[in-house]
Amino acid sequence: VPSPLQCAALQYGSSFSRAVEIGTPEYRTLMVSGTASIEPGGATAHVDDVEKQIQLTMDVVEAILTSRGMGWQDATRAVMYLKKASYMDVWQSWLKAHRLESMPLLTIEADVCRDDLLVELEVDTVKKV
Repeated sequence: VPSPLQCAALQYGSSFSRAVEIGTPEYRTLMVSGTASIEPGGATAHVDDVEKQIQLTMDVVEAILTSRGMGWQDATRAVMYLKKASYMDVWQSWLKAHRLESMPLLTIEADVCRDDLLVELEVDTVKKV
């Protein structure tokens, strides 16, 4: 599944799928891979600005979900990787402002795929056919 707001990873020398959808007769499962603040051309957006990186990351994931007729309410699992634990307050504020505090979410401090990326999110959603 492509990202409406980003180019294919192959276009900037990486090799992963933005998302994969699996269909069964009863359900559609969408697995969005680790998504971060990446511009359409593949460069990191909003270097050193965790708030803007969170916002763009969430906008990109939401656009992928919407493109498949899904939304945050369909999330069954999400992991937010924060490069530094000190970003937790900003992340929690974003969740509260968008009423997503009850999303099934694990937030951890972990390295992210690029040095200048501060956050990365992966999410799985399931929707009945």
